[in-house]
Amino acid sequence: MKAKTRILVVDDEREICELLKEFLEIKGYAVMISSGGADALTCVLDQQPDLVLMDVRMPGLDGLETQRRIRAIDPSIDVIILTGVCDEDIATQAMQDGARKYLCKPLTLADLERAITLN
Repeated sequence: MKAKTRILVVDDEREICELLKEFLEIKGYAVMISSGGADALTCVLDQQPDLVLMDVRMPGLDGLETQRRIRAIDPSIDVIILTGVCDEDIATQAMQDGARKYLCKPLTLADLERAITLN
């Protein structure tokens, strides 16, 4: 996988967004954060991230629908689902819809970094 430089973190929990932003910026990525699906779509259009890290359960547009819309806007944008919803059916659907990975919280930051940098 090519090196990613712009990452959009989408999660309705602000603390998670801030933690991931701080970690990823230390690793050299440019990071944007979004608190929900609609805002994420605006960010995708305006900022054109290389990668989106996204929660599943959010108010308004959930992560699966947001992923579908992101892929419709630009299928080259990678999506990694990062969620507390460890459900095999949801994971299967996310992968069928084009997610590169489906990661369940809690996970280590090292696991996240591996998922971002590996194919």
